[in-house]
Amino acid sequence: MSPQTGQIAYLIISRGGFFGFDQKYVPIPWADFAITSDHTFLVLDATKDMLKAAPQVDHNQVMAPGQFATVSKAVDAYWAKTLPPKAGN
Repeated sequence: MSPQTGQIAYLIISRGGFFGFDQKYVPIPWADFAITSDHTFLVLDATKDMLKAAPQVDHNQVMAPGQFATVSKAVDAYWAKTLPPKAGN
């Protein structure tokens, strides 16, 4: 959630690991997801390599005031240069 707007800013994807150990948590901007025509799935046009290289957060990370802006700037910059443009943009 964005502390400035109170809106969903990112979805956190868990990847890797084994039985919950050594999982990596990758924040992805909410706006980068598409929804299927039947409204049952969110879709992200990303590869495993993109997710491996993406900025990560700790599973129990609580951000100090002002830290959200710093982290979100790095996350937004990564995904903006990595993901293909969405249709219509």
